[in-house]
Amino acid sequence: MQQGPRPNRESNREPNRGNPRPPSRDGGRKDTGWKPVPRSKDGKPMPPRQLSRDEEGAINELLARFVELCSQAGAATDGETEDTPQLADAVARWWHALPPRKRPAAYDILMPIAAAIGDWLQDAARLEWRMVEIDGATAACLTGAGGIRLDVFDDISATFEDSPDGCAEEYIQLVWPKVEHLKR
Repeated sequence: MQQGPRPNRESNREPNRGNPRPPSRDGGRKDTGWKPVPRSKDGKPMPPRQLSRDEEGAINELLARFVELCSQAGAATDGETEDTPQLADAVARWWHALPPRKRPAAYDILMPIAAAIGDWLQDAARLEWRMVEIDGATAACLTGAGGIRLDVFDDISATFEDSPDGCAEEYIQLVWPKVEHLKR
């Protein structure tokens, strides 16, 4: 199975495993009805499955949060999706420009950015959000014909904190050659 890119992970931080569950206000994880990794009778991971309504809702919450972050960052959104990578990088630059003590947690910024980039890729090519097993956990990824899988949440989280100019446009340039043939 062909996978999405794996950015350099020489950072000391543990990468997010791509689980698009927004955190609750108390710092814990919001329960969105996510299920443990499904296994077949022989113990192998199950093939990708469609998102449940709760999982779709979690991604939609992240997309709504992305619009709010664009507003906070002063990046005008007119509802058009073609400028999503530029908006995502503007949000990242805004976050990096804040004094460290005044910044929201990186997770609270990178997860909406990753959802928006995933949504942009889904619209630009024939990709679908699916739940797949990644390193023993179930996570939302984009999948396409020919076994294409993009671990958008994991990939963005691996580069976000080390990319003061943003990582969305660079990520799109990296993965586009793999999905361009699926273009709508």
